[in-house]
Amino acid sequence: MHLTTAHWSLLLPVMALVLTPLFPFVNTPTTALGLPPILFWVGGWAIVTTLILAALFRREPELNDTTGTEGDLR
Repeated sequence: MHLTTAHWSLLLPVMALVLTPLFPFVNTPTTALGLPPILFWVGGWAIVTTLILAALFRREPELNDTTGTEGDLR
């Protein structure tokens, strides 16, 4: 596996989640739909992280499944 500049995009969700305690809008006592804002913050970043990983997976040439073994049932 080789690292590219696109892999640096994973730093965004990591830093957002690591720095969560420092963001005042996440740590407010108010609720949205009866849930604390930090739940939406972490859930949103989980979705963003999944989308970034999916995009990186699609760009990896080493993970190409077209090797010609579709008919091999062994």
